[in-house]
Amino acid sequence: MTETKKNISTIKQSNIFSKAIEAYKKYEPRDPKDKEQHKNNLDNLMDVMNNVYLGINEIGLHGEIVAEMPIKHKFKELKLDVTGQADLIGLDKHNDKCLIEIKTKWRKRTGKYKSDGTPSFSIVQPKPFDDYYLQTNFYALATGLKPYLLIANENEYNIYSEENCDELKKQNRDKYINKILRTCKRRERLAERHQGKQTWTQDIEPNFSHFTWDQDHIIIGEELWNTNI
Repeated sequence: MTETKKNISTIKQSNIFSKAIEAYKKYEPRDPKDKEQHKNNLDNLMDVMNNVYLGINEIGLHGEIVAEMPIKHKFKELKLDVTGQADLIGLDKHNDKCLIEIKTKWRKRTGKYKSDGTPSFSIVQPKPFDDYYLQTNFYALATGLKPYLLIANENEYNIYSEENCDELKKQNRDKYINKILRTCKRRERLAERHQGKQTWTQDIEPNFSHFTWDQDHIIIGEELWNTNI
């Protein structure tokens, strides 16, 4: 289930991986903290990609492989389709048609600093959240394919499937599908209630502590929520 990194020198020579690193270098951080996180991610990017590669290799993905395949499913309880994108689709080592959902874990700031003044980062273990199971189960329901959840950090990777994980077994899928239905029903009711107006902020509590909010957008967001109290 878990395997430490190996053959890293071979992977580093891959032109595809080199292009991925060059593309990541072009990212422009939002603020100083984001810049520090970006640098740390860049330092460990090759190791993380290598473990993703090893995980895919262990699953044995082959045949006609499709990446970022659009997925949609129509629930009878909803008015709109639920959509997503499956990371990889192909055949596994058993020649079963499968899908692979990939998650990567990056070091996080500890809040402490090293002796040279640079921030300290700690390794995040490659373990799943319920939302990972939810997403993977939805893709399995929508496609009818055998699901794999691959989680990697810079040191190792874990593979979760119907064979070793109860949360991905077909008989246990309903609790995640029901959660999707509850969430989507609420969103549809909210959209109908406000008919496209910005007054939807009256019914949603903001979370400005989320990492995607930079200072400029926080100001805009706070103004929007304060206007529609």
